[in-house]
Amino acid sequence: MHNLISVNTKRACPLSGSHSAYVVSDKDRHGKNLRNVISRESGLIFVDPIPFENTEEFYKKEYRKSYKGIITPKKKHIYRA
Repeated sequence: MHNLISVNTKRACPLSGSHSAYVVSDKDRHGKNLRNVISRESGLIFVDPIPFENTEEFYKKEYRKSYKGIITPKKKHIYRA
């Protein structure tokens, strides 16, 4: 892997348990800080560190607005569930 920064991750790779990885990107699609790394052992790409102290609250209150741009789901999405 050329031009990638080698790091020791804060959390272990979920597959290999290794902390050895390369940084793939430091930003999400909106330009916010979100570090994605690729494990040197397994090749799995994962987020490190997990960006939210309270991930459950993020998905309850912020995720839909961030991902879809709306707060309330459309009826067609409710009916699919």
